[in-house]
Amino acid sequence: MIGIDFGNQSCFVAVVKDGGVETVDNDYSLRATSSVVAFSARNRILGVAAANQRMSNLTNTISSFKPLLGWRWDDFFVQDELNKLPYKVIPHHSGGVAVEVNYCGKDKSYSVEHVTAMLLTGLKETTEVVLKGEIKNCVIAVSDSGIKLVLKKKYEIIEYRILIGFGHGGMVYDGIGTFLGQNEIPGMVPSYFTDPQRRALQAATKIAGMNVLQILSEPAAVSLAYGYYREDLPDEDEAPRNVVFVDCGHSSLQVWVCAFSEGNLKILTSCSAPSLGGRDFDSLLGLHFCTEFQKKYNIRPESNPRAYLRLLTEVEKVKKSMSSNSSVLPLNIESFLDDMDVSGNICRAESETISQSLLNGVETTLKNCLKDSKLQPKHIDSVEIVGGSTRIPAIKELISKIFKKSVSTTLNQDESVARGCALQCAILSKSRGIKSFKVQDIQYHSIRIVWDESLQEDGWKEVLPLHGPIPYSDSVTFHKQGNTFKFKVKCPLAEIGDYSIDNFSYELGDTTELRLDVGMNADGIFNLNEATAFHNNPK
Repeated sequence: MIGIDFGNQSCFVAVVKDGGVETVDNDYSLRATSSVVAFSARNRILGVAAANQRMSNLTNTISSFKPLLGWRWDDFFVQDELNKLPYKVIPHHSGGVAVEVNYCGKDKSYSVEHVTAMLLTGLKETTEVVLKGEIKNCVIAVSDSGIKLVLKKKYEIIEYRILIGFGHGGMVYDGIGTFLGQNEIPGMVPSYFTDPQRRALQAATKIAGMNVLQILSEPAAVSLAYGYYREDLPDEDEAPRNVVFVDCGHSSLQVWVCAFSEGNLKILTSCSAPSLGGRDFDSLLGLHFCTEFQKKYNIRPESNPRAYLRLLTEVEKVKKSMSSNSSVLPLNIESFLDDMDVSGNICRAESETISQSLLNGVETTLKNCLKDSKLQPKHIDSVEIVGGSTRIPAIKELISKIFKKSVSTTLNQDESVARGCALQCAILSKSRGIKSFKVQDIQYHSIRIVWDESLQEDGWKEVLPLHGPIPYSDSVTFHKQGNTFKFKVKCPLAEIGDYSIDNFSYELGDTTELRLDVGMNADGIFNLNEATAFHNNPK
């Protein structure tokens, strides 16, 4: 049983052992495994080895693919990501996203779900070697992860049949709409992951040969890692300890507030920004040096993918050095373009000026989270930071300014997500020596049933509220004339599916009361559990 942190830049694997949590070393004796999959003339290469050969095999090395997982090709988010990638991305026949590579001398394409599965398979196999045993379960937890429509006869219910559309991202459903990608492991997803992305991660983990016990949001995983071993949490009948968490990773920023009491945690609110991560700071600094080098050397690094990637690699190193050094730092690259050596320099103050637009976004996200929590800074007990990019001094200063607290680094900034997932996996498996700890997560997106978009607010109904508790269930009723009800299920950034309930027995003037039982399971995945039709004849 393991917990997996599937990050955009790196992955971590943790396991509960002898009552504690250990992060597992990979085949390079490192805890961080690069989220990279490469294809060569002879074999497939994963993780650290794939990252090490990237410069010599750029177009066949797939990295930073996590943001593409579960999206449709025509989604605006995908088209924005394409500009950041040095390899070929194409539409998948399912409507999702695929990559095209040359593998063993042949051009081949793989969906992002399958690329993710390849990486997860590598993590699984490496961990099995270290732990000397087979890995079957991990945390991405799953109960009934599929969309199912079941019609039961009640009272005057009439004849029925169900037509279900295909989901997004290459997911496969059977004839009655049951999702065929169910698993059992705790793994983690960012809070901004929508329903289709969570389903895609489920499918990838199943392909990798693991059972997903629960899909755990990053906020829930980090909060569990923080609270599980603490012995000073208040009793349940006392005021909870309110803790703010700020997680700025490679590709995104997440901020949330969690209330802790003995044996219990409850996420109160969360705000996230998918394009406010370390790579976005790297990109702005990279463009700064592109402009400088064009003036100084008459070259355009951004027009050469290999050169630009080298530049971003060096920029990242300088950025990390600036976290502990405010003086002017050099950037030197030998044989950069046309065997030309280039050099430049930058200091922390200049870097902050260049990155001001991103820092403004960070400040807005922090303020929104505080506002949504309905708490005053004086009611917040501590502010914890995780994620590599929270090491940026300007981000730390903003956090302290807004929450009026010094930042705390109680948690391992890189490994806390995997550690929380491992704990949840052990809790769900009822492992010996592991105490129970209740995790109350929230719904990170509102969900609507939409039957006529042209009517705007009169053509849709919210069925699952933003920041409502999960698991969650409810019944919604519609009164329809006719023998067909077609609708879409949507969250703000994605469409979950198209549905049609057909062939009500119908006579002119009759009204059918259609009740849909909907819910959100513990994995943050939407379920349409049951549809029941009642026939009302006014005569």
